[in-house]
Parts: sequence; structure tokens; C-alpha cells
Amino acid sequence: MPRGKKTEYLPDPYRDAWFKSEVADCDVPFAIQTDPPEAVFWDTYRLKKSDVKILGKMPADLKKQVRDECFNQIVEREDKPMLEKQKAKRRAKRVASRT
Repeated sequence: MPRGKKTEYLPDPYRDAWFKSEVADCDVPFAIQTDPPEAVFWDTYRLKKSDVKILGKMPADLKKQVRDECFNQIVEREDKPMLEKQKAKRRAKRVASRT
């Protein structure tokens, strides 16, 4: 295992990440900075808006809208499959308890 801070040798899944913003009408670079850094890889970690950092320069009010848009896109893409799995588990458990 490498020596030094964990953040120095953890791979960053959102390195050079961009998304198409409809609010700013351009491609916007962003980063995910969680505390602790390895939380990015946890299935149980709930992403917060404060974890999303917009790297491009823009006015503060526009930056807030872009961050909200980016957060919503990430949550929509990642949470729906997890919710479907949880619903399927609960459904199977209910069916099993009835029999």
C-alpha cells in the first residue's frame, strides 16, 4: 500500500468530469469532494449539494444554479437504480412473509 495521505493514492472517478448545463448553456467542469474522500466509492453514502464543486468561473448566483443542476443530474442517474433494487427486495420480502 502506498504511503502518505489516502487522498494522494485514491483514484478519482470524477477526474476531468464535465456536464452539459442548460442553465449556463455550456459545458461545465465539476468535482466531487466528499468527507472522507473514499465515501465516493460507498454504496450507502448520500451525496450532498455541498459535495459538488463547480470548477469554472462564473457569477455566484449562476454557479449555485449550475451546482443544483449538476447535483440533480447525478442523483437522478445514481439513486433510481438503487431505489428499484430496494423496492424489489421489499416486494420479495412481503411475498415471502405471506406464504
